[in-house]
Amino acid sequence: MNRKILILVGILISVFFLWYSLKGTDFGEIGEGLARANFWLCIPLLTAFCTYYWIKAIRWRMLLEPMKKTTAREIFSPMMIGFMFNNILPAHLGEFVRMVLGARQLGLRNTQVLATIVLERVFDILSVVLFLGIAILVDRNVDPDLVTVGYITSALGAVFMVVTVLYVTWTEGFLALLNRVTFFIPPLSRIRGLGFLLKLRNGIIHQLEIGVQGLYALKKPRLLFGIVLTSLLQWSFMGLSAYIAMLAVGIDTPLSAGFVVLAATTFGVTLPAAPGFLGTIQAMFKAALVPYGVSADAAFAASAFFHVPTYLIVTLPGLYLLRRTGYKLRQIQQEAEAAAGKGEGAED
Repeated sequence: MNRKILILVGILISVFFLWYSLKGTDFGEIGEGLARANFWLCIPLLTAFCTYYWIKAIRWRMLLEPMKKTTAREIFSPMMIGFMFNNILPAHLGEFVRMVLGARQLGLRNTQVLATIVLERVFDILSVVLFLGIAILVDRNVDPDLVTVGYITSALGAVFMVVTVLYVTWTEGFLALLNRVTFFIPPLSRIRGLGFLLKLRNGIIHQLEIGVQGLYALKKPRLLFGIVLTSLLQWSFMGLSAYIAMLAVGIDTPLSAGFVVLAATTFGVTLPAAPGFLGTIQAMFKAALVPYGVSADAAFAASAFFHVPTYLIVTLPGLYLLRRTGYKLRQIQQEAEAAAGKGEGAED
């Protein structure tokens, strides 16, 4: 029932975002914008996009290294299959598909692999927030409201970095402190309609406890440096992909706009959504580009130019790689759902 509710919420969010992204647009103008697009730019766009995923595989290898030595090539398959599932199924189930396949392939427990995926998200957020803050602050022609956003995101990034350092260096004390400062949630959750607060709090603490296993990579300076470097590199290529999509449909903005779009879409796709993030990506392109004076029609055209080829370049290879594993799509989906249903930390 909870999963059905989450799927319904995701679909409603996608419908709302799609309505927002199309509000004030003209289908004829969108069509003309795409007809005039430079489709040769699909080549550098997809090159940058694929480079992003290869660097992501290199980073995942480093996160896994303290538990299991492997190669980026070996873990590329479960990673891409996971992202393919995110494209065709709701509720971000692909992360659990990646966990299950990765654990099975490497001979690790599900919790060990999930810990590295949780830690990935931490570095992703830090990297995207850093790029957003820099992109806004270096562009003197940015709308004043966006400059304010830049200062806020930079401050939040700094706070998040401090919290992360405390979590890494003082893990047990950090978790104990978190339990203490959320003491009010258990009694509050007894109020009708607020029971979800306790589940949310326990779920967050549980994820942090799981994440401890992924911290082993951060204890080694060589791995930590590599993880930080690859995090910044991969997101620079993703920002470049968004910028190329904008150039393809004739949007004339500074490179910094591509990283504002990057931040908007990255945070947007964390929300529940319909499969393939339809509507979410379009809405985030519009929200990020309108302050630059870009029309809603052009923003939608850029989002389509970005979304369609990148969706296909993940989904089609993912389906091929899944077929090579010998698993059926429904079979691995059920295993991932079972793992997710056990509190996002099935042991085996």
